[in-house]
Amino acid sequence: MLPLLVCGLWFLTGCTEETLNPTNTSEGRTLPQSNGGRLDFIVVAEDALWDGIAGDLLRKHFIAPQYGLPQPEPVFTLRQVSPAEFNDLLRHSRNLIILEDKADSSFTITRDAWAKPQLVSSFTGNEMQIAKTVKEVREQLYQTYYQSEVNMMLKRLQPARMKTLPKVLQQNGVQDMVINRAFEVEHAYDSLVVMWNKTVKSDQGIIAYFRPMKENEIVETSLLNTRDSLVKHFIPGEREGSYMVTETILPPKVSTTTIDGKLAFETRGLWRTVGDFKGGPFINFTLLDEENQRVIVLEAFVFAPELKKRNLLFELECMLRSIKLG
Repeated sequence: MLPLLVCGLWFLTGCTEETLNPTNTSEGRTLPQSNGGRLDFIVVAEDALWDGIAGDLLRKHFIAPQYGLPQPEPVFTLRQVSPAEFNDLLRHSRNLIILEDKADSSFTITRDAWAKPQLVSSFTGNEMQIAKTVKEVREQLYQTYYQSEVNMMLKRLQPARMKTLPKVLQQNGVQDMVINRAFEVEHAYDSLVVMWNKTVKSDQGIIAYFRPMKENEIVETSLLNTRDSLVKHFIPGEREGSYMVTETILPPKVSTTTIDGKLAFETRGLWRTVGDFKGGPFINFTLLDEENQRVIVLEAFVFAPELKKRNLLFELECMLRSIKLG
């Protein structure tokens, strides 16, 4: 077996982010290209382990429904195979989790073990030991894999990205941002731009808005009001007088994240059109640019009534996360 960074169970309590930094085993070797769809996983485990506590913990954490989608879709798509089925093709999967019933308990995470790019997490021990380890590291492991998928998506978008960003973004200090060149600018003002990528089966929209930060402002209290004000004015429906609003039947979910080193509020939810019958998911990042005393609103939304929405929205999320400010 390739050399792995081992983190014993006795060391996993309070496991730090550094502990989960994958060991790179590809140095000096030529590896095949990894395979797998967006947010896809292969889990290698005997049925007894997969159907037990450890497998249940992984399923609850990795394939929980992605919040803010109109139809249930998991955050990740997991496919379980037995060790006997783990052939050369599956070894080239981009995202792997391996559960092994062994006398010694350990947790390892390796980058580029059999293909490139690739992340392989290996849990060994008896069922209870593996379950305990999974419980202790699952959140950090989730974030590690999710960021890896964001990086992979941005790499895929590079050949099709805009060569020159819209002037509005440049004038507001955006040094770089990976945006599919299929997007076209619909509205452009001094501090706001609206872009669309419209196809036969789906519409994807992006808004970027820059405004000064108010004195003693608590930004999180006005997130939805700001959003509704923007989309009401700049995202009209197809019928006369119709416009987009935030759907409140499923309350939007707000959390915090970091984008380009800045604190950002991440809001996921659904939108609908007043005076029309359109709707879909959206994701909104509101960045606090303390250095320049301004607030940056980045939003993306999808209309695709005949398609699943997770991957379409994830692509947009990656574009928004790619922003680099001066």
